Amino acid sequence: MAPAQTQSASAPRFNMYRPIHKALRAFMSDTLVAVGRMDTDDDAEVAVTLDQARTLLQVLTIHLEDENRFVHSAMEARRPGSAAHTAHDHVEHERALAELTRLIDFISASPAATRAALASNLYGRLALFVAENLEHMNVEERDNMAVLWAEYSDEELAAIEASIVASVPPAMMAVATRWMMSALAHAERVGMLRFTLAGHYFKDGLVDEALTHAKVAVELDADYSAAWRLLGQIQVAAGQQAEAARTFERGIAIAESRGDMQAAREMRVFRKRLTA
Repeated sequence: MAPAQTQSASAPRFNMYRPIHKALRAFMSDTLVAVGRMDTDDDAEVAVTLDQARTLLQVLTIHLEDENRFVHSAMEARRPGSAAHTAHDHVEHERALAELTRLIDFISASPAATRAALASNLYGRLALFVAENLEHMNVEERDNMAVLWAEYSDEELAAIEASIVASVPPAMMAVATRWMMSALAHAERVGMLRFTLAGHYFKDGLVDEALTHAKVAVELDADYSAAWRLLGQIQVAAGQQAEAARTFERGIAIAESRGDMQAAREMRVFRKRLTA
């Protein structure tokens, strides 16, 4: 078992929770405000607001299921029992999500004269749910991420995240991406998009395009060992062996400084192949 690791300010590790949690915090907050100010006498506004609330609950349900399937299973595989706390929270969240969905459906079918009291009830219950989820996300980012950093390399964590992304229905991914892009800092948005584009172009055999985006990705986040690993692989495919060797050297140093020994070992293998 790998020793416990902490994330330093100078050398951040790959954090699969941060982007999606920023999106969900923004989505939950906006929806809570919308429900609180909803004019229950305006049929159109009620329909739009409740549709947003339904969509939020659908996204949260998929997020919960994916964490159970991919993140908690990864934690339990290498540190049994480590996901127990947040898994228990998820059971309670499933109940709350079902109850909120039923309440939204009931309000949708109710006459305008009874909506005000029902909407007030929805607002209060949604507020409590959002508050609990904000605390829950903090626990995941602090405790679960510490386990994942200790037990997995950044490349392995990126692969888990890729599996999650691939499992999300396109319609829900579009919703999540919209909120994520509006919630992320500029450097986070650009870095994420560049790294993702580099990976997709490389997978499709478009080496020149992949190279362009990978270079920008490491410029935006010089401590991201996965980006250095990808850049080196792309440079090898482009016939730039000397550049790839330097890239792997840099990536190895960064990975070791962050305690990401699996990534360092992988890049040593890639570097060795260049001289074989």
